[in-house]
Parts: sequence; C-alpha cells; structure tokens
Amino acid sequence: MAKIAPSAIALALCLLTAHAAADEPTPAPTAPPSNAERADALFQEGKRLFEAGKIAEACGRFAESDALDPTVSALGLLAGCHERQGKLVAAWKEYREAERRGSATGDTRAAFARDRAAALEARLPRLTISLAKPTQGIEILRNEGPVPPEEIGVDVPVDAGTFEIVARAPGRQEFRTTVTTKEGARETVLVPELEPIKVRAIAPPETPKPPPPDPRNTRVSAALVTGGLGLTGLGVGIALGASASSQNTASNALYALCERTRQKSCPEGRQVRDGALRLATGSTIGFSVGLAGLGISTVLLLIPSRKAPARSEKPAFQVTPQVGPQGGGAALAGRF
Repeated sequence: MAKIAPSAIALALCLLTAHAAADEPTPAPTAPPSNAERADALFQEGKRLFEAGKIAEACGRFAESDALDPTVSALGLLAGCHERQGKLVAAWKEYREAERRGSATGDTRAAFARDRAAALEARLPRLTISLAKPTQGIEILRNEGPVPPEEIGVDVPVDAGTFEIVARAPGRQEFRTTVTTKEGARETVLVPELEPIKVRAIAPPETPKPPPPDPRNTRVSAALVTGGLGLTGLGVGIALGASASSQNTASNALYALCERTRQKSCPEGRQVRDGALRLATGSTIGFSVGLAGLGISTVLLLIPSRKAPARSEKPAFQVTPQVGPQGGGAALAGRF
C-alpha cells in the first residue's frame, strides 16, 4: 500500500478546517446546546486526537460530529482519517460526498475533495463477482456480508485484502472460494453453476429372518413324545399282564375242577386260558413299545448337538410298533 505523505495530510487538515468556524453561526449563549455546538466540540476533539496520532479515536469523533451536523469540514477530515488507516473505499466515497456538499454551496474545498477522490480512485482494488448461470434463490456472500444483486457482474471498488466468496441456493451444493485483492489491481470471481444436492435413497430395513430351528429343541420334543409313548406302553403292558395273570389263575382253577369231575374236556377253562394268552401277548407288546420308547427318548437326550440342516428334511427318525406270531415290539428307523 502506498504511504500518504505527511504533507498531504497536513494540507488536508488546513484546507478542510479553514472554514470550519464559518459552517454554522455561534448560537446565543443563553440557548441550550445545539447539534451544531455538540458537533463542533467533537470536531475540535477529533482534530486534537488526529494531530496526536490517535487516528482511530479521531475517526470516531469526526464521524459523530458529521452525524450530528453534516459539514464539509467533518466529512473531509473523516475521509482523511480513513485514508490514513488504509480504508481507501470509505475515504474515496467520503471525499466524493464532501465534493458534492462543497459544490452545492460554492465551497472552494470541493476542488480539494475532488482531487483526493480522483487520486484514490486510481489506487482502488476492483472485484467482480459473476455468475456462470443464473440460479433461482441464489445468495452471494463476501466475507459473510451479502452482495446486493445490483453488484453482481459489476466492477466494485473494495479494500485491499483477502475475501471469502460463498454462493448458496436452495437444493444446491454450496460454492466457496477466496480471492486476494491488491491496490490498483482487478480480480474476478466466476461462480459456476451450482450442482444439485444428490439425495441418497435410504433402503428400507431388512426384515430379520427367523433363526433356524434348534436341533436340540426338536430332539427334546421327540424325546418327550417317545418317552410318553414308552410310559404309556409300560402302563398298558402292566395292566394287560395283571389281567392275563388273573385269567390264567382262573383257567387253572377251571382245569382242576374239570379233572376232579372227570370231564374229558374243559371248554370253559380253555376259553379263559385263550383270553389269558391274548392278554399276555398284548402285555408283551405294551412292555416292548414302552421299553423301546424309553430307550429312544434316552438316546435323543444324550446325542450331541449338530448344526441345523440348511433345507427342510424328512423326520430324522420313526418309531413303528410291530406285532408278530411270537410276540410284539417296536422298531426305530432313521438317522441321527
């Protein structure tokens, strides 16, 4: 940044304060303090601070003074303050406004303000923000401050420094970049067409598959069934055995009676004994089924666990009661 010659600042101070006292007539001593009086007090304090090198404090006083009572003097020195701080855009605008005020009233300080504005204009950095394609609802930010629509595509004076440019629009991906400006240089930022935000489809949650049946549960169920069948068989066998024993005793008594009476045959005793034999056969079958059922139940409870089959299979075992001429029983067939 080019430094401002102390002589130029001194000249500005002299020229812009030459008619400060004449800007407003002094009010009557008895009147309450007016805006002009308060503005003049702030103006004089600002001059003292400026001459003491307290530039930031002086700028504040000149700004307050001009807000209370706009004058060429206060605004001109505020521009000089900002020029000293390196805020060239603010100083340039303030010099131009001071020129306008002075020209409107025939103030000779308007020429000085015009010359200072022209000198600063050549040093001002310029920044142009353009859009590759207009986008509905787009918002442009420059260092977090909104850029007015009328400044889009326009060569805008800015201070030297680094600027962050952000472009955003509803349903579009954000664009962000930085640019550094220097005195007298021109920079351009081209905002590309903002890409639509891609929405990823969310797959519906998968329905959890039911766990495969536990072989142990199947075996326990089968063991309970066969165990119950075995107990039932034993109960039937015991009941039939008791009846067979009772009828066998009765048939023996009938045969003894037939022998005492010297009968050649004993049909009644034979009939009772045949019934006893049938009951004995049923009892044997019941005992056989009962023992087989209890045995199978024990085996099912003791065999080790295996992984459940990948596909449904036929039952792993089958119990089949068997009755023959020589007796009865049960057969177990299948795989374990």
